[in-house]
Amino acid sequence: MPATPRAAHALRLICRHKRIFLLSLGFLSRLGPAMHATADEMRLACVYYPAVGAVIGAVSVLPILFDCFAEQVWIQAWLYVLLLSWLTRGLHLDGLADLADALGSAANGEAFYSVLKDSRTGAFGCAALIMALSGQLVLAAACLERGSLVPLVCAPVFGRCLPILLSCVAPRHPKASLGALPASAPRAPALLVAAVSLLTVLFRLPLSAAFLSLAQVFVCLMLLRRIALRQGGYNGDFCGFAVVVGEIALLLAASV
Repeated sequence: MPATPRAAHALRLICRHKRIFLLSLGFLSRLGPAMHATADEMRLACVYYPAVGAVIGAVSVLPILFDCFAEQVWIQAWLYVLLLSWLTRGLHLDGLADLADALGSAANGEAFYSVLKDSRTGAFGCAALIMALSGQLVLAAACLERGSLVPLVCAPVFGRCLPILLSCVAPRHPKASLGALPASAPRAPALLVAAVSLLTVLFRLPLSAAFLSLAQVFVCLMLLRRIALRQGGYNGDFCGFAVVVGEIALLLAASV
């Protein structure tokens, strides 16, 4: 029996959004296939960033769920941080290190962006990576000592909401490329998904932890906004910085 026009349209829509989700999954992690995409598809893929974070978080806790190194919370925490970094190809950590180097250089304007785009990692970038990874390790261990896996799953979701929020409060740099896609994503759907994802995560936390998470996010976004306004806009490295800080913020709040 032939499908009705409405059913055919619904099927095409499902197939399209499945492709967009896989595109986002492949862009942000190793879990999705490498795909050719149009500019419109890449912009729409930003809507699925929080969902990709949920997949990354779920996969990262699998060794813990299977009781690998049971009772050894520090080893389990290290495996979590290792998987989180490997699954994302260090994409967001690279942005963290680049922005730390650019800020440490005290440069402005084009000189700032020259440092930001330099493929070499300097002392400030190395220090930021050490602090971020050690922070993730310590905070993940603290959550595991409490017997809670929820923050470990939710942290990647929380972090991947921040680039969407950043696009609403800071201007995009004219030369920013794929990393600043959230600025050109469909604003209403992206914000709705980010807001629902944030609220879903926060409702899983005690009230004090939820407020602490929001406070840290606000400070991070305002800091990045100030830097972007001073330097002519933000790019993908700002987004990577926001993702890592968002992950750490949630783990810290859940550990208090």
